[in-house]
Amino acid sequence: RLHDPSLLVRRTTVIVLSNLIMNEMVKVKGQISDLALCIVDPEDIIAAMACSFFFELAKKGNALYNVMPDIISRLSSPDLNLPEPKFQLILK
Repeated sequence: RLHDPSLLVRRTTVIVLSNLIMNEMVKVKGQISDLALCIVDPEDIIAAMACSFFFELAKKGNALYNVMPDIISRLSSPDLNLPEPKFQLILK
């Protein structure tokens, strides 16, 4: 649902996933790279929420460092065809 055409659906999904991950109700796995893609979402509110999530995740010990390989691997996949400037922005 993070790639749904509806802004409301994407926004709600970011909120729900963020809360579940931050409260350790779900393990951080595949959805984290899709959440990272939300940083370059065309809607500013979605991008801001995704950035906020990663800032908060960075405060939780090594949680962000542990998922970086998954994020980099998914974002650098040729199937995703992510432009280099967007890739750099997400990793920044």
